[in-house]
Amino acid sequence: MFPGEVLGLPTHTVSQAIDLIASGSVDGRAIAVAGYWDPGPLLSCPAIPGTYITTLQGYCNGAVLTETEQHLRYSKSDSLGGEYGTLPRTGPLLDTHVLETPIWSVLEHAADAAPSVPGPDPGEQLMTEVPVVLVGHTGDPRIWACPAGAVRSTCRTTFVIDRVAWLDGQALGVQLEEAQGRQLTSADVEEQVAALLPDSGHVLSIQSADPTDADDIEPRLAPDPDHAVWITRSIAGDVDANGTSPIQEIIIDDHDGSVVTQQPLASAPGYAPALLILQYTSLDLTGKADPPYFEVDNASGALVHAGYLGKTVVLDAGHYTLKAWLAKTDHSVPVGDPHDGCTVALDLTAGAQVVERATSPATGPCEWAPSDLTTP
Repeated sequence: MFPGEVLGLPTHTVSQAIDLIASGSVDGRAIAVAGYWDPGPLLSCPAIPGTYITTLQGYCNGAVLTETEQHLRYSKSDSLGGEYGTLPRTGPLLDTHVLETPIWSVLEHAADAAPSVPGPDPGEQLMTEVPVVLVGHTGDPRIWACPAGAVRSTCRTTFVIDRVAWLDGQALGVQLEEAQGRQLTSADVEEQVAALLPDSGHVLSIQSADPTDADDIEPRLAPDPDHAVWITRSIAGDVDANGTSPIQEIIIDDHDGSVVTQQPLASAPGYAPALLILQYTSLDLTGKADPPYFEVDNASGALVHAGYLGKTVVLDAGHYTLKAWLAKTDHSVPVGDPHDGCTVALDLTAGAQVVERATSPATGPCEWAPSDLTTP
């Protein structure tokens, strides 16, 4: 039923993919996995105050790829009304993390449109899972935004979907999404990146990011504070004995189409950046305080990161100056004069994890202080 190959990659079963992921063989490398995608049950996921949850931890994520078709979701209707639910899953199961909106849209639409079959009980309908081949990877660079230790180990094995390559008998192209206010289109970027790849290469994913958001996708990047970028990932190498291929990351400046960086998705051996986790507390009880912003300058005084206060920053070892301030905002962009700021000097060592909290009183400047980190 499934194709034996997509985008030059042999397709793997869910069981085979799980074994390769556990061995570390898929870190920064593309693998094609065939199975049945199930979005999972509707989950009630309350916020956990004071708890730091990273993108790759997938809080409240229930989507899986099953090796066999299981009809996990069901609906029942009778004279008393309706009922919806999910049946227990049986292995092997591969947790799937969809970090791009267009990919999620494709999978969700297919799941909603999938036919149902009669169940064993009167009025019961069993929903059909979607047969797909997903191309994805583990060892995503976003592992460096995960706290060191057990959480980072979990992040390292998170299977991130780069592309839905095949769906229910049909090969699919790159899942694209346009962004407002850009100089380039996703089609422009796809054409430019494809020209940089070897003949055996294939573009997998394209994401547009504002300057303050780009490092959320690629933490190793120090974004230009004035330019949006396009972050692309592509198959760009020979297929190894495990049936995987290295992924190349090419980042394009939206302003002039220049290549900002071109690098392997896999982190270099021995790479051990520091992780700076920023938190914020306001003691203003009126609800009228301006939003908080931050910037990080290196030892030379050059800006290396900036954005809305309350994110993580991945940095090489060195001396930095961390600044925070309040400012009026327009569509999440600070437009007013900065006020009530505070500054602290940081000396970061390789692999360090530092948590700093800026606290703003009801009136007056903020103050930095070390803080604790709570993870689920």
